[in-house]
Amino acid sequence: MKYLFFSWLAVFVGSWVVYVEYSSYTELCRGHECKNSICDKFRKGVIDGSACNSLCEKDTLYLGKCLSAKPSNQVYSGSWGDLEGIIKCQMEEDPHYDLGAELEPRKESASFNRPTKGTSMEKFKEMVFSHLKAKVGDQANLADLVTLVLGVADSNKDGQISLSEAHSAWALLQLNEFLLSVVLQ
Repeated sequence: MKYLFFSWLAVFVGSWVVYVEYSSYTELCRGHECKNSICDKFRKGVIDGSACNSLCEKDTLYLGKCLSAKPSNQVYSGSWGDLEGIIKCQMEEDPHYDLGAELEPRKESASFNRPTKGTSMEKFKEMVFSHLKAKVGDQANLADLVTLVLGVADSNKDGQISLSEAHSAWALLQLNEFLLSVVLQ
């Protein structure tokens, strides 16, 4: 009887551990929702880029292993032809209210609402210049850095930056990680 009880207890505890691990993983890793979020913004013209086209239309950009640590910040290894990399996706998190905890202001994700429709290329260039000057200081090669950012923004390499390309570039410039990768080139 004692062995039967301990066997049942081991199965119960083991099952509970597996359930907790699996349920937290499925909430944490939602690759299909990440892809849908990106593709929805791409189809609406909010964002643009060759990676979006490959992920949403050509199906040549693949989300691989989930590397996420938080449900609102989806991180995946990815492959795009011969290139390997990291794909990040900011997800909306369902609010969980803890009435005993102090309310903290929520940090907003990168905004895709700037620049606004009707912004000239010259005005966008000034926006980028001012932003970079505020982030890295008044450097001698700041104009070259702006040109590099605008080159990255023109994802289809047609010599013009569409509103959705400008939205994508501006949102990326708000991320220190992207800014550092461009500056360190």
